[in-house]
Amino acid sequence: YNCKKSENDILAALSTGTIKVRGKVVEVGEDIKEVFEKNAEKLTEEMSSRWDQFFDVFDEIVLTGGAVANKAFAKVLKAKFSKKFDWDVSVMENPQLANACGFYHIAATMRAKEEPDEE
Repeated sequence: YNCKKSENDILAALSTGTIKVRGKVVEVGEDIKEVFEKNAEKLTEEMSSRWDQFFDVFDEIVLTGGAVANKAFAKVLKAKFSKKFDWDVSVMENPQLANACGFYHIAATMRAKEEPDEE
């Protein structure tokens, strides 16, 4: 659309499917959906190529992280994962915080393994 928008404007457009350009409201819902579909396809392909050997041991997949905080993207990604891998797919209630907590627990576990046992 050849215009500069703030991060807040972009986030609002992701939620509403519209954005204001030169004083006019422009429908961008289809553009957003197309981008969501492409990104979801990239993510499922990436996961497929890296994790294929582990697929039989997964019971479900839980989506976390800031990207799935956008409910529209989460819906597209959830459907893509369900269709491609035939898993139960859920989205954490607060996916961005869940991701941060998960990384904290990984770091704490790694640090505990590096520290000598205190006796």
